[in-house]
Amino acid sequence: GGRSSGAGLLAVLRSIKHFFLLDQGDVLVSIMEVADEELCKPAKAINRTRLQSLLEMAVKMSSAAADPHADSLGYEMDPRSLESLVKAAAVAAAVATASPARPDGSTASSLPGAPDSPYATPTARGCPGFRGAAGAGGRPLPPHTPGGSRLLGPRDQDLPGWELYLPTLKLDWPATLVVGGEELLQYQMLFKHLWGLKRVERQLEATWLLLQGTKRLARAGSALSPQAAARRQKQMAVAHALCQQLHFTVQELLRYGTLDVLEPLWNCLEEGVMQRAADVDQVIELHRDFLRRATAGLLLDQPRALRCMITLQQSAAGFARHVSALWDRLQAGVETSSKATQVTAADIAAEQQRAAQLAAALDDLQRLMGEATAQVQALVAAVRDHYERLMTGGANVGGAGAAGGLGAGASPGGAVAELPESGGWDLEALQNLADRLDFGRPAAGTLGAVLAEMVRG
Repeated sequence: GGRSSGAGLLAVLRSIKHFFLLDQGDVLVSIMEVADEELCKPAKAINRTRLQSLLEMAVKMSSAAADPHADSLGYEMDPRSLESLVKAAAVAAAVATASPARPDGSTASSLPGAPDSPYATPTARGCPGFRGAAGAGGRPLPPHTPGGSRLLGPRDQDLPGWELYLPTLKLDWPATLVVGGEELLQYQMLFKHLWGLKRVERQLEATWLLLQGTKRLARAGSALSPQAAARRQKQMAVAHALCQQLHFTVQELLRYGTLDVLEPLWNCLEEGVMQRAADVDQVIELHRDFLRRATAGLLLDQPRALRCMITLQQSAAGFARHVSALWDRLQAGVETSSKATQVTAADIAAEQQRAAQLAAALDDLQRLMGEATAQVQALVAAVRDHYERLMTGGANVGGAGAAGGLGAGASPGGAVAELPESGGWDLEALQNLADRLDFGRPAAGTLGAVLAEMVRG
């Protein structure tokens, strides 16, 4: 009956939650650790078959090893940015709502970036709804071969695997009635957002460890004058504070997205499927409503906030590269001074050049601090403006009201096709996010106060 089919479909959705929405965080961490070396390579150098094997190994080493759909997990290399994916997912959502479903769960449309994408790997292409893809002018694309990347554009070939990786899941009917190609694309969009934040979080944690090492290297290097030593100490304090600021911001975005938005919406989806959905059609509507509200809750449908989050991630990655280069220069100076027995003119010139580069890199930290702080404040302003529009009815709530209401588009009479009133993500969480990230109005003694003083200095 309806309840038993709902339970079966719910099991499929839980598997998707494991692999796409950070439900079990160790799955993503395991993938990042096991496949790190392969994903750091440019796309043209990645062995696709090896990466698939690493993906399977990572899942087996995680808490999702017993997931009934673990063997159906694949991946594809998609060069689109998060912004492009958001636009494609919006089109997919509109088409999925308007198009009748086929018996296999696919719709009449064939959208790029779904499992029928030309970027899909063999496992991804096994997903229901894959009907082949056409290249420019409607010509059929050549068959995909493991390890090949000829389907990526020339510029895409040099992008690292981290920027291209998207998971896919091979599902059978009737699960494809609920999770077709269009819905999978929306999950990939949500994943790419969370994946990017998680990746930057790990980069900043590695950067923090390097910064601890720079203290020892600086002490082991050549002696500095008291004035130079004081300046160096202030510069390194800026680096530590900037790393902490970026790490805190990224963690807050992850916490907000997973705990404040996705988890409440998911709990409501499960409740609706198990207790109110009478047939598959109502499960489909509940699921689409969940995806719509999740997109809105994560601010992915707000171009201004989305651009701020992407810019922050790019700044954090750039800061990590900056500190890595700084570490290399400090280490090179220590090695040179420790093994030099007779200093030549060339050695002196090389050391002077290295010292000048190091000084420039350290001076640049103040600029990076100012830029990062301005970017965080831009995000805070975007979040606050969106919150005010939601509270005054000037924007589509996307599933959240002042008290977690139905939002625009709710069915009259409380139809089961919408999540219930208690199931929206709490708008107060949005305001709380802005307050926690607002370094522009810091309380005395907080990290924000320290950062504000450093930016002024």
